[in-house]
Amino acid sequence: MTKSARERQQKKSSVADDWLDMLRRHLHWMQVNKTRRFNFEMLKKPYQQMQREEEKKNKVKEEESFITKIRIRKSDTQQDSEAVGHYGSKSDTILGTAPHFLQGNRVTEASETLMNLTTEVLSKHMLTYLLKDGKVKANTAKDYVSCQQTQSRLLCHLLWTLRGQHLGHPEDSSLPSLCMRADVDEYELFQLLERYWMTARELYFPVPLGFQAYFACLAFRCLHFRMFLQYVRHGIVPLTGDFMAQLITGKYKFNSVY
Repeated sequence: MTKSARERQQKKSSVADDWLDMLRRHLHWMQVNKTRRFNFEMLKKPYQQMQREEEKKNKVKEEESFITKIRIRKSDTQQDSEAVGHYGSKSDTILGTAPHFLQGNRVTEASETLMNLTTEVLSKHMLTYLLKDGKVKANTAKDYVSCQQTQSRLLCHLLWTLRGQHLGHPEDSSLPSLCMRADVDEYELFQLLERYWMTARELYFPVPLGFQAYFACLAFRCLHFRMFLQYVRHGIVPLTGDFMAQLITGKYKFNSVY
């Protein structure tokens, strides 16, 4: 083998070694960075564990009657809505007046639990990987959760503005009537809100307090009754106290179109 051939072979070998070193460093960085980066998977296990514990407690506390639960839940929702009033004048200026179910700044009970859990998990995560004052980290976690709540509400408001602002619901009514079928615009609104609801659940984002009841009424109006029951069975449509209170009045009409 000539001298030039040996030099070329050594050069190729060094290039290959450099490339392998770069690959090893990159894979190592990806592995380390993955553990340091906060993601929603960190919330999955603790939140599911909290849900299981909550289900056990609910099975034990089934002493209250069904009607009593509806009455309590309905009165709580009305008080919360009256207490907090409208949210965000800037968003109202851009997107228009918020619908009744988005007025106020409260979230569902499950979302409140999730927000507290997110704050706790994120604070611990930053405490482990960031060299900052603990109080600063706690405030950062609270701001992060507050931004999640704002983003969730604004997205829901935006989707409603696209298809819901021209619907014929009375302005003083918090929920759509169950005795009328949905039109095309309302069905398209239901499809948008369904995607919002599923995405918020997947990303562990908080949901506005009145959304679930509004979504349940919208689903009842838009879906065939058998399909509606399938949605309920799979946990997509939550049967809230407000929705059930309207349903048991008997003023509803089964949908057989969609």
